[in-house]
This record gives sequence, structure tokens and C-alpha cells, in this order.
Amino acid sequence: MKKKRGLLAVVGILLLAVLIGIYFLVKGLNQEETDTEQETTEPTGEEILAMSSEDIKSLRFQLDGREVVWNRKEDQWKLEGEEEFPVDTEKIEPLLSAVSSITADRKLENVENLKDYGLDEPVNCIFITKEDGSEETIYVGNKNPSTGDTYVYLNDEVSTVYTVSKDLAAIFSGDIYAFAVSEEYPVITAGNITCIEVKKEKDSYTLEPDGASDTSWSVTDENGDRKAADGTKAGTLQSAAAGLSYDGYYDNDCQDWSAYGLDNPSMTLVIHYTEMEETEDDKETDETEEEESKEEPKQVEKSITVYVGNASEDGNYYVRLGDSQEVHGMSQSSLDTLKNGKAFDYWDLSVEDIAIADLDHLNVTYGGEEYVLKREVTEEKSEDEKEETKEVTRYYVDEKEADSAKFMDFFRGCQDMVCQNRLEKASAKGEAELILQYVGTDGSEITVTYTPRDASFYEVSDSEGNYGLVNKMSVKELIDQLLVLIEEK
Repeated sequence: MKKKRGLLAVVGILLLAVLIGIYFLVKGLNQEETDTEQETTEPTGEEILAMSSEDIKSLRFQLDGREVVWNRKEDQWKLEGEEEFPVDTEKIEPLLSAVSSITADRKLENVENLKDYGLDEPVNCIFITKEDGSEETIYVGNKNPSTGDTYVYLNDEVSTVYTVSKDLAAIFSGDIYAFAVSEEYPVITAGNITCIEVKKEKDSYTLEPDGASDTSWSVTDENGDRKAADGTKAGTLQSAAAGLSYDGYYDNDCQDWSAYGLDNPSMTLVIHYTEMEETEDDKETDETEEEESKEEPKQVEKSITVYVGNASEDGNYYVRLGDSQEVHGMSQSSLDTLKNGKAFDYWDLSVEDIAIADLDHLNVTYGGEEYVLKREVTEEKSEDEKEETKEVTRYYVDEKEADSAKFMDFFRGCQDMVCQNRLEKASAKGEAELILQYVGTDGSEITVTYTPRDASFYEVSDSEGNYGLVNKMSVKELIDQLLVLIEEK
């Protein structure tokens, strides 16, 4: 046993010696490599390429997997082979600026292996033709992982590599539509939206202002059924519609809408909004024109139609604006709120009631008993000599005067009741525990019932055919307020 342990100790010592030797060998090689690089690398601030951007006649490089050539025609740029392509000259300017002056941070001489810098198969090759016919070529390689600088070499000087701070790979990237003139998507603010129509194969809906609704908005489903819309949710939908913008450009003159799913759109969105019309006074006017002659700005009604097609590979939906021939993208996240919704999602969550000023009386049924709550306002002779009469409000339960504070606590509890969420149809079984029948001064009636559903919720329904879930504790609190009120009877 002792001999075995001794043998293991010797083996361990020999293994440790070998590892130490390997460590110093690798360290020496790394140091030799570093020393070699220092010998062939020198810091520089040398401008390795300099020309006037006005002298550049043509640019050729790889863009989205294809070679493109941009040619200067007088003051315009054209895409070779697609002369009608709507080139945005302003978007060519950054390319010209990037290559008209390039300064190297470092210079590596006597380079033998371009692969070390990603230059054996360059990320991009930028060919520049000047007005005088001379040419320059920039070969773009990898980025240095430490400094973020890009390796390049010029023309045929393969043994000299430079590092430059300009990210030429990023500047000369994208697709041809990154350099195209695009139609503008209108700027719309949420507060100016007057109506939103969402048309789909199923669950179409329309959100619009409604003076008869307590929330000032209503939502109509595909069957024409109209209900009050929740104010907060209406605002969220307005913001979603106002926040839309182009995020991608795919076709400037589409001839095949089916390629984008726009021959049969998955959604058609119509946004109605108002805008201040530009008057003649907003443009240049004669300084001698009198102040009172200025026109008042006019608010005009406008609308746009957005057709939504298939999902693209880059996280957008293909879209078409009105009768445009262009195909753009909108992010899926920005459209999904509108696309996946339905009228039900925007129903008002408040429980139906009548304002107390419009209430003639309220019939309350609880525990098999019915109670009549009434508010009366009368004119009575004032004790104040300065006033002949005064307005007096009294509250009654079954014709017996009740405490006004307790009466109003219960009535406000009824008005403040809010659904946790809406239901499309009734689902609770059993008898209603609490029934409220509002009778208005104009003879109108609204009935609201609260039926136990489970351990957490009551189901509330009204005579308008609305259903929802209400927190059980909220209903219990309302019943407690009722019991405090009727105990005084």
C-alpha cells in the first residue's frame, strides 16, 4: 500500500512539471507573437483615403446579397438597371461622406494571412469611380473585438491592413429601399382621432364618439350591436392607432399584391381624425398685410385607410396605405392591439344606473323583501328673513324619512360598482340575491341584478343585456350599506 502511494506521488510531481513546462512554452509563444505584432504595427493618424464627395461618380458594393451600382446623373443618383427607382439623394450622402475621407488608427504591414482579419472573404467590397475615371477600392473585413475598429485594405495592397473607426460594414448595409424616397405616413395625435373602424373577416368593430354614453364613446360590433365603451380602453385604442408608423419598405411599385397577402387583407383599418388646415397666412405673406386680414385656422375632417397583409420575416406586417402602389411594414406589436381585438373587449365596465337628479325612486329587493327608496326636493319657507323660500332635500325608505348620509352612502355604492370584466352572455345559476330597479323622473326603468356565481364573484346583469363579474366583497359591502339604511326604518 505504501509503495502504491509513493508511485502516485512521483507521477503527480512529473505531471506537474510537464504542465509548468507547457505553461512557459505557451507564454513564450504568445509573447513572441505579441512582439512580432508590435514590430509590424504602428499607431497612425494617417488619412489613407481622401477625395471630394462631389468627385464621386459611381458607387458599387454588396447590398442585401446583391451587387448594386449607384450612378450620379447630374444632381441625382440612379440605381443601375432600375432607372425609375425613386432614389433618395439625401440617403446616398452618408455613403459619400464615409468614403471621401478615411483615417487609419493603426497600420499593419507585411501581412501574410488576410484570413486573420476577415479579408480573405471581405464582408463588403466598395468600388468607387471618380469623375476623372480613376478608381478606388475598399475591402472591408472583420471588427477588432477589443477596439471595435474595422480591418480594411485598399486597392491591391494586400500586404498592408489598416484599422479604421468607421463601421463601414454597417454603413454599407440594408437593402435598396433604405435608399429610396418613401411616401410619408401621416402624423396623427390620439386626441384628434374621431372614429376607428377595424374590418376583419370575423369580429369587426367600430369605436366612435357617443354623446348619449356616460363615457362619451360607444363601440359597435359586426352585427351592428352598439354599447357604451369604456373610456380608458377607448383612450388606449386611440393611442394604438395614433402610434402607428412605417417600419420597413418593401416595394415601391407593387404589381402582385398576393405576394404580400394584400390582395385579401387580414385587416382593413380606417382612422378618422381632424387636422388644422393650413391657411394662406401660414405661408409667406406680404409684410404690409394688415393683422385683421389674417384667416382663422380651420379644422378639417380627414381619414386614412391601412390594409394589413401577411407577417414578414422581420417582425412586421406588410401594409398598404389607401390606393398607394407602395408596400411598407408596420411592427406586429403595434398592430396586434387593433388586429386581435373585438367590440366586447371595449365594453364599458361600469354598472348601469341613473343619476340621482334624474331618479324618481329606486326599488330594492333583498332577502325576499322589497324596499322603496326615494329622494324628494321641496321648496319651504325660509327662517332667514332675507330669503322667502329655500330648497330642501329629504330621503325616504318606504315613505319613512331616512338619514341622508346613510341613504347617499348606499346610492353612491350602487353608482360606483364596476365590473372586473365583462361577459358576453349570462352564466350564473340560481336566484339573484340583490335586485335594483331604477325608475327615472321621465318614466324610464333600468333593472340591475346581482347573482352569486362562485367564491370570488357575483354576476351582474342589467335590462340592456349587459353581463359582467363583480368582486364578491364589493357586493357584500353594498349589501351592508343597505342593511345599515333599512335598519333605521
